[in-house]
Amino acid sequence: MIAYPGISLTNLTRKGQAHFIQRKALTFIESTVSFEEKRAIFACAVARVQSELSQQMHSANPETQAILAVEMAMAGDLLLREFVEKKISEGMTLLEALSQANTHFQASINAGSSDYIRERKQDLDDVICSLICSIKEAPEPDFEISDPFIAIADQFYPSEVIRLSHQNAAGLLATSGSLMSHSTVLANSLKLAYMIVDKPLIQKIQEGDQLLLDGEHHQLIIHPNPSTDKISFTDTHIYAKINVPSQASFWAVLNILDELEDIALSTTNGIGLVRTEYLFYDDLLIPDENRQKEVYQTIARAMYPRSVTFRTFDFGFDKKARWLCDREEIPEQNKKRGISLALANISLVKTQLKALCLAASRGNIRILLPYVQNKKAIQTVRRLLKEIAKES
Repeated sequence: MIAYPGISLTNLTRKGQAHFIQRKALTFIESTVSFEEKRAIFACAVARVQSELSQQMHSANPETQAILAVEMAMAGDLLLREFVEKKISEGMTLLEALSQANTHFQASINAGSSDYIRERKQDLDDVICSLICSIKEAPEPDFEISDPFIAIADQFYPSEVIRLSHQNAAGLLATSGSLMSHSTVLANSLKLAYMIVDKPLIQKIQEGDQLLLDGEHHQLIIHPNPSTDKISFTDTHIYAKINVPSQASFWAVLNILDELEDIALSTTNGIGLVRTEYLFYDDLLIPDENRQKEVYQTIARAMYPRSVTFRTFDFGFDKKARWLCDREEIPEQNKKRGISLALANISLVKTQLKALCLAASRGNIRILLPYVQNKKAIQTVRRLLKEIAKES
């Protein structure tokens, strides 16, 4: 048994037989159909992808639901639709238009101001791939393996992580990945080991080999001792020291208050994302200013002096709180979400912003706007903040 160095993204240890994920190559073909037909095919593909994501959300936990909601929003994004329609009006095939759209928007995401934003490139890749498969009517790879297995690929998209977990995967082994990717968040949530290794190590593995991903010690074990899931340190191993850069930052994600105590006691740099809609998800009434302020203040004080980034309510037809459903039903054809949808109810946004401002007495609160599609939304929020400042 030999241990090879790797970088664990989930710190979990799992054993299983190696299974290489084969992705079907999709080639671009010329099409003689009209612009209107292409546009209709694209609209159907978007609807199909969103429907599949929506179905997955029904049985998913809140963390997974939030990531699926991001992909649903990306698939139906107005800017993506306009870009694709412009390209097909110029004579491109749908597949060529989607490929160019991916390149175009990847460049925009890559210019983002934070690593978290830049990691959304993988989400866009996933969505574009799903749309292309839908247009080509290519089914997702399906297979039956009765025993737990370790899936192997160059990288894993969020949708693949979910599908593989349903297919009895115990872990993921890849040559690229990130702690801040949604694939890693999902792997953690679904209790999958997830490890990154150099490509030459992948080439040492054969289909069906027994593997052990040791998340605690950052090691890939090929042909581990069959008698134990643990590492026997009396065996001969090859070890490598994994150095984490001293400037690396680690930020937590908070969905519910029950998670706060563990996060506050951890050594994270702070909370990089509080999904505020989940804090009040089961409330029967719209959370008023005082209710919101108390919750936000509790979180900010527990983390002080570390910073906390609160994302304002992110709702859509696929993600609705009880109190929002009672007040206003959001039609499925309404593809707005995030701040664009919230601003349809100015008083709701203003109440939340005021509660956040009142809770920020110690200065460690940041505000994040979800799914911003245009400058007008930012300008409106700034105007509301100025009004709140004058009223205080």
